[in-house]
Order: sequence, then structure tokens, then C-alpha cells
Amino acid sequence: MLNATEEYSKDAQFVDDLVTDFSATSEELLASVQDMLKTINEITLSANGSAGGVVNIAEKNGVVVENLNVVIAQSENSTKSSNALLNMVSQFKI
Repeated sequence: MLNATEEYSKDAQFVDDLVTDFSATSEELLASVQDMLKTINEITLSANGSAGGVVNIAEKNGVVVENLNVVIAQSENSTKSSNALLNMVSQFKI
């Protein structure tokens, strides 16, 4: 009976050591997974920031194009006015 008790005690110690090892390993795994999630989150934030920057640049380019169209229209009007003025001036004789 004493022999069986000693074997039971050894088995219990073995199981306790095994569970302790599993616990330590699972804690390490949890820390690794948390680090991975943190890294993925940082990548996501960075990608979202970049996408926002691209959208902002595209919007500003649209405004620039609109303003250039206004400048072109004004330039065309100035050219027409200049041509009309030249025609009027050319009618005068000195």
C-alpha cells in the first residue's frame, strides 16, 4: 500500500509539472498572440492613415483642376478682349 501511495504521489507530481509547463507555454503563446494583434492593429492604422492621405491628395487635385479650368476660361476671355481691342485700335490712323 505504501508503494502505491508513493507511485500515486510521483504521478501527481508529474501531472502537476506537466500542467505547470502547459500553463507557462500558454502564457508565452498568449503574449505572442497579443504582440501579433498589436502589430496588425498598428499596420491597419498606418494603412488607414495612408489611404486617408491619398484621398486628401485626390480631393486637392480635383480643386486644382477646377481652378485651372477657371484660369483657362479667364485666359480665353482675355485673349478675346485683346483681339477685340487690337481690331478697334487698328481702325485709327495716325
